[in-house]
Amino acid sequence: MGALLDAKTCNALDQLDGIETLKTDISIIPALHGDEILSALPHLRGDNLVVLNRHLVLLRAIREHRRALSEHLRPEFRENPESHRQLREAHAEISHLGADGGTSLDTLAKYLKRTERLQGGLTELGKPMAQVALSLGHSYTDVIKLNESGLREFRTLVELVGKLRPALLTLRGEWFDDDASDDLLPELRTRLAALNSSHQELGKHFSLDRLPTPEGLDEMRTNLANRGIFRWLDWKWRASHRSLLQLSSSPSARFRDLEIRLDKLSGYAKEKLALEEDRRFRNSLGTHFAGLNTPVADLAELRDWYKSVRARYGVGFGPKVALGDILLGMRTNVAKGIQSLAQQGIVERVDDVLKELDELKSALESYQPI
Repeated sequence: MGALLDAKTCNALDQLDGIETLKTDISIIPALHGDEILSALPHLRGDNLVVLNRHLVLLRAIREHRRALSEHLRPEFRENPESHRQLREAHAEISHLGADGGTSLDTLAKYLKRTERLQGGLTELGKPMAQVALSLGHSYTDVIKLNESGLREFRTLVELVGKLRPALLTLRGEWFDDDASDDLLPELRTRLAALNSSHQELGKHFSLDRLPTPEGLDEMRTNLANRGIFRWLDWKWRASHRSLLQLSSSPSARFRDLEIRLDKLSGYAKEKLALEEDRRFRNSLGTHFAGLNTPVADLAELRDWYKSVRARYGVGFGPKVALGDILLGMRTNVAKGIQSLAQQGIVERVDDVLKELDELKSALESYQPI
């Protein structure tokens, strides 16, 4: 009998627990608003319920995106399907430039302004670049273009020509493109330096533009070597004495001061004549060689310029050798025109454009060079 009562008691307790559970479940059922589709409830189970949950998550994400877009887009753009198409196309273009999805519209607007500024700089450079390229010929029209490599090529060209002093333009010649000048010019410079030093020193005592030949000076030295007390009786000594005084640059000069410098004067005359008769200089420099008046510093500077051109464009059969050949042989008026552009600051303007381009390429990693 007791066992039967215990069983009934347990069943009653289980029923009470079930009622409590049901009561709890009923309490969490949302209140009906009247627009619920209750007939769909039997279908919301299994795979259907999983799909519904995914759709609900997607719907919530869409609503969140709409809320975020409302902070940046006006309603007429947000709700217009045509605007959606335009935005997708704009997004594709922006992505192609390398901007990621997190780039703000303000940042993109700044990029646009910088691009417009870059385009303006290119437009400004286009005309002088085309004029220079056409004046130098087709080899340069092939490389001087409105792209990054063309800008850098143009900058190099203007910088090289700008370094050549206008006074040296007419001195140009094939000889300066010869490596042999690297030995000949330093030798000429050394010999001229020694002769000019002697010229300045001896010029204080002698009229060097009236010097006799080295043989004449040697004969004078021989005749004046007689130190005897009867030297005045020697007509050769008297003639040489008179000739030496006549070489003086000052009418009040003392014979003794001139005589002690006669050996150095003779050496100077021999060195000067040897230089003037050195066929190497005459054959190589042609009319540029003018003895003591040879502008060796100008010639050395010009040779250095030729070397800088070859260092940039190469020698022999390289891909840019022809560009160097054209540059070395360009007409004087073309060179002066390019130098005028350099003086007007065109190199700095090219640098500004290249800097802007480099910064845009860094900001937009997939940016295609112009």
